Amino acid sequence: MLKHSLLTVFLILNFIGSLDVSRLCAQDPEGGKHEMDRNFKSGILTGDWHSLQTKLHKMDRNFKSGTLTGDWNGLRTKLYEKGVDFEVEYFGDLFSLVSGGLNRRTDFTGLLGLALYLDANRLVGLEGAQFFIFGIGSHGNDFLENVGSAHDVSSIAAPDTFKFFELWYEQSFLEDQVSILFGLYDLTGEFDIRPTAQLFVNGAFGTGQDLSETGKNGPSTFPATSLASRIKVNPTPSLYYMGAVLDGVSGDPTNPTNGTQIDLNSDDGLLIANEIGYESPDEIKGLNKAGLGAWVYTTDLDDQVKVNASGNPVQQSGTYGIYTFVDATLFLEEGSTSQGLYSFFRIGIAEENVNKIDLYLDGGLVYQGLFNNRPEDKIGLGVSMDRFSEGFKQKQEQSQILIEETEVLLELTYQYDAGSGILLQPDFQYVFNPAQFKGAGNAASIGLRFAINL
Repeated sequence: MLKHSLLTVFLILNFIGSLDVSRLCAQDPEGGKHEMDRNFKSGILTGDWHSLQTKLHKMDRNFKSGTLTGDWNGLRTKLYEKGVDFEVEYFGDLFSLVSGGLNRRTDFTGLLGLALYLDANRLVGLEGAQFFIFGIGSHGNDFLENVGSAHDVSSIAAPDTFKFFELWYEQSFLEDQVSILFGLYDLTGEFDIRPTAQLFVNGAFGTGQDLSETGKNGPSTFPATSLASRIKVNPTPSLYYMGAVLDGVSGDPTNPTNGTQIDLNSDDGLLIANEIGYESPDEIKGLNKAGLGAWVYTTDLDDQVKVNASGNPVQQSGTYGIYTFVDATLFLEEGSTSQGLYSFFRIGIAEENVNKIDLYLDGGLVYQGLFNNRPEDKIGLGVSMDRFSEGFKQKQEQSQILIEETEVLLELTYQYDAGSGILLQPDFQYVFNPAQFKGAGNAASIGLRFAINL
């Protein structure tokens, strides 16, 4: 029954994506380290770095107050006006396990991001065309082995390497109501984004773990991306459809530290993703964004428990899932379009034979400008829950790891805007029933994230 329901939703989304684009647009012509499972990250940042290309394309760039090194005597503004924009940011997470878990120690992980955005219309008169190049350098230690949970403490932890993370070309048509994109692409730069959730440090709030923990090397997202094509349709300013076809295996699972990896094999299969949704064009009280998504792999994947006569895992033909989310403004202070209370909620389900998480939930509250003299600061409380599939529980039992049906994370965080492109973010996380490694107890971690926009 569940399988039929999932496939029905997926077919509906594909049908919507195949509708006649010209008719849609005519509706509003003026609209504008164990052998078990690794923990794939769910987006490279919980904050402004997410969907960086959108931020770079804003028309109100303020280099003097928004960056540490300023406007370079007006050079950055002149380049921006000609269609060239770039950003250099560094993020660091310092965390200490203070109780429970596995290893009571303090570790650091860092991420350097180099982004270049080219507006081909302003540069050479190619209307609706843009290029985006994004390189990352990751280093440090992953906190996963300290806590022992399926929830990783940091969304920026990754193997030590430097590589191109995104490299794509996008072409818009019909007054930006339709766009197509080709290249090395981060699926979660556009899909499954709850804007309010991006404040949090734990990777689960970037992309739901029912999606981020899938495939042979995770979907095409941090820290490994793949070649893809994507179409986006905005029939009205507030409604959208997105569809993407991606290589079914991101990067090289056998060598994650070997820089940029584009490895196309005949047995990789495909990852096909669709999302329809609503996004408010205005900053108002009420619903900000809502979406419904479905994804499917054509890749042959290992069953978590069943083996063949040779002792190798039985191959299952693909896997699939659906998710939905809402993001809303609950309260705005009088006279303000940003200070107030925001909320989000997400639920996702995945087929259980090859996936370790068959049900995922998260939700949270964020207040911006709690103190009148700190209008840009944010404080947030988030909760995330993994429900483990029967196959994953049996696999853990075979390794003598007895786990509960669910693992729950609580995160409390405060983001302090120090100005000049510097953010400081103290953070507290508590995990109930850590299930990734043997012997892990309920774990409390405290830490600090800092971000510097150069």
